[in-house]
Amino acid sequence: MNSRTITAIVVVVLVLGAIYGITAYQKGAKVQEHLTALNSNDTAAVVKALESLSSGGPRVVEAVATGLASEDPQIRSRSVVLIGLCGRPESATLIQKTLTSDTDKYVRRDAAVALGSMGAVSAAADLTGVLNDDDEDIIVRSAAARSLGRLQYTGAVPPLTAILRQRPPLPPPVPEGEEAEPIEDLTASLRAGAAEALGWLAKGDAEAIAELGQALKLDPDKAVRQSAATALGFAITDNPDGQQVGEAISALLDKMDDEEGDVRTAIVMALGRAGSLSDDLLRGRLQRAVSAAEQDEHYWVREAAAAARKTLPPFETSA
Repeated sequence: MNSRTITAIVVVVLVLGAIYGITAYQKGAKVQEHLTALNSNDTAAVVKALESLSSGGPRVVEAVATGLASEDPQIRSRSVVLIGLCGRPESATLIQKTLTSDTDKYVRRDAAVALGSMGAVSAAADLTGVLNDDDEDIIVRSAAARSLGRLQYTGAVPPLTAILRQRPPLPPPVPEGEEAEPIEDLTASLRAGAAEALGWLAKGDAEAIAELGQALKLDPDKAVRQSAATALGFAITDNPDGQQVGEAISALLDKMDDEEGDVRTAIVMALGRAGSLSDDLLRGRLQRAVSAAEQDEHYWVREAAAAARKTLPPFETSA
């Protein structure tokens, strides 16, 4: 290798190094600009900063961790959200204290969501404690429920099923011509969160499937019934236990006449996950239910039925 070649290589290395240095500096400056914007009162600037920083990884986690001590709950919340998006499970310790001791319920809620997003199984005990705390705000407990589901923490199944059973009492019969008084239901969103969480956990758990079936049948809140139907669909997907699958599908079929179109849509979508059934009677009921749903007055029920047709085995036709 002659001296000219060596000189050329050195020049290329120096140029590439300079380009890398400039690019790193520009990236660092941009990150700092977004970090500054997090403290802004400009909603658009904050949203843009969150989007830009959301894939920044550990560097962003380290940079925003100081925001957890801010007196401004909005800054604490934004810091928690970014740690959830950028952090690894080992970063959970940064926000576990926030979950249990922050004075703002929305910050605690965001901490619960973040721990689930990070896959922080180490936080399962804290999340379960929040779930079981009757004095905690419903929005925080609901977020904890969903995160326990995302973490697939089976230890949460007993408290989640217990929450599903906390339905308000049914109102007394109303004389003809009179209007029923609205039911005071303070835990509907918590029950919906519990049902959603069990969508990750119910497969293989007969008691959880039974409680979801009861929630679909009896709960007065349509969002809870809708979440229960969706969860039953996840519970039957690739489930090798024929008895569990049969119980889940029977619960779904029994509520095909639900008065809410959104609930019927969720039921039909769940039935579309049934796959091949060995039980002839159950298979026949399923096929008749999907065929009837194709004529439902609700547009999205019909759409769900059309989609179910594509995922289920071909329907048997009578001779």
